[in-house]
Amino acid sequence: MNNDLVLLINDIYKIDNENILDKIIEYCDVNDLDIQEVGDILSESEDFKNILYKDCVKSNVIRDEVLSNKMKRTQKIFKW
Repeated sequence: MNNDLVLLINDIYKIDNENILDKIIEYCDVNDLDIQEVGDILSESEDFKNILYKDCVKSNVIRDEVLSNKMKRTQKIFKW
């Protein structure tokens, strides 16, 4: 992952929203950036795509029962 991509992801995560999609949209609005260009940059990272997918499942944007069940089970481990 290149340094510019890491900085972009860090800046996006600083936005105060519950899910990553909303963070990206607000980041683009605040910084007057084209969301398509930002999306193209972010899509270069397979790690980010995985994080985005899991976040979308967690926030019920994407339905993936298998992943959702796995995440619920592992969440109990972290609380333990």
